[in-house]
Amino acid sequence: MRGSGPWHWICTNGKGKGHHKVSCQTPKVLDGSCGAANGAALKSAPFAGLCSAGTPTGIEGNGPWAWTCHGSGGGVDVSCAATVQTSKGTVDGTCGPSANTTRPDTPAAGLCTSGEPSAVSGTGPWTWSCSGSNGGAVASCAASKNSPTQAPGPMVNGLCGQANGQLASTQPVEGLCSAGDVTAIVGSGPWNWTCLGENGGMSVSCTAPLEPPAPIDGACGQASGAPTLTKPQSGLCAAGITGLVSGRGPWTWTCSGANGGSPASCVAPMAGKVGAMPSMTTSPSASDTYANTALAAPSAPSGLVTPRLPTSTSATLPPLDRKVIPSLTSSSIPRAASVSGEEVPGMAPDIAEMEPVSPPAISSQIPSAPALQETNAERAARIPGNHMTLDPTISTVLFTRGSGNIDESVVSTLDKLSAVLLDNPDIRITLTAYADNNDSTPRDARRLSLTRALAIKDYLAAKGVGDSRIDVRAEGANTTSGYTDRVDVRIND
Repeated sequence: MRGSGPWHWICTNGKGKGHHKVSCQTPKVLDGSCGAANGAALKSAPFAGLCSAGTPTGIEGNGPWAWTCHGSGGGVDVSCAATVQTSKGTVDGTCGPSANTTRPDTPAAGLCTSGEPSAVSGTGPWTWSCSGSNGGAVASCAASKNSPTQAPGPMVNGLCGQANGQLASTQPVEGLCSAGDVTAIVGSGPWNWTCLGENGGMSVSCTAPLEPPAPIDGACGQASGAPTLTKPQSGLCAAGITGLVSGRGPWTWTCSGANGGSPASCVAPMAGKVGAMPSMTTSPSASDTYANTALAAPSAPSGLVTPRLPTSTSATLPPLDRKVIPSLTSSSIPRAASVSGEEVPGMAPDIAEMEPVSPPAISSQIPSAPALQETNAERAARIPGNHMTLDPTISTVLFTRGSGNIDESVVSTLDKLSAVLLDNPDIRITLTAYADNNDSTPRDARRLSLTRALAIKDYLAAKGVGDSRIDVRAEGANTTSGYTDRVDVRIND
């Protein structure tokens, strides 16, 4: 065995020509060890004296510098470092004259004798630090607050005022504390504050909850309890939120309350049919004509006097031969009054004041009245394939101003119209609806006119008339003559 490590030797299995030799060796265990550069204060990175034993690694850092000495043969590794050499010496931080004193206010001067002072923290006692330089130590400093020499007053516990626990819609400003000092109020409902105790007294927390909005009970509108022929679409609720209208007559709906208010149940009954129409052989008075409608009876034109029949029992009417028509002058018959572009029957003359008229000869031929003669339109209606026109009494349906519901006074008119349509299944009609817009916008008037046309269409469909045979047109207030709140019925060409 030779060398001081690692060591080498040869192993053989005998002597002679057939023996075998094996070379053996073992490494020397060497631990890494830092050299003279370790711990030195240098101006630049070291290149020599890194390791006294072992192999050095590369140097890391820009000052201080670090490296490692690796051992061999299973030896350990060690870490080494060198510091930066400075031109100045190390300076430790030291507290100034304000440290360790008792004072009434925050110290602002005399904080550090050496080193840089930090910011002063606290409200008494106060603390700060004095940092060293060039690696010098840091000093911690403090100053105490001067306690008052006067004797404290009696202990007072904080006590909430009358505003505590009371519902409020706005932030309370009075009655916050019955005892103690009040703090700032926080929150936007509920509102919270604290009543501070004095001289060691207990503090209490107070609160004023937000007052909820007042409840609103649901209330039925004018459509509730009003008989109607179609589903009501307006005037459903006077207060609350309108629910879905259900049923096919009667119709029911709910007006739900708000903010915890109770709901209201509403119902609109199905309207019954009106009685028999007035006889067509007699002329109804103006009051009878407008009795079942929302229209006001027209006033008599200025300058006309309403004739009346004499009430005396002695006055007698001259006998009239039903075949004799007295000759009347145009001046004896007042002209018809006009209301909204429509004419109403004029007043009958006072028969008692008329001059007697001699009857014509019996042999005279009296022509039939034009009203009793068959018109060309009626004659064409009887002939298959000819154009058909509607009777004037069923060609216009009047509505109450501002309403889209069918009035009972026009039910008989709609029944006659449905009968004509059922007897003539091949004809189609158009409903042209109008609505007055004196108290509304043109858009609202057009919407109301559409509601009226659809109400008539629904009524006719309920009578068995196919809705595909009915067209609707909503014109709003776009009419040049006639009563504005109406629906005109016309047979399509």
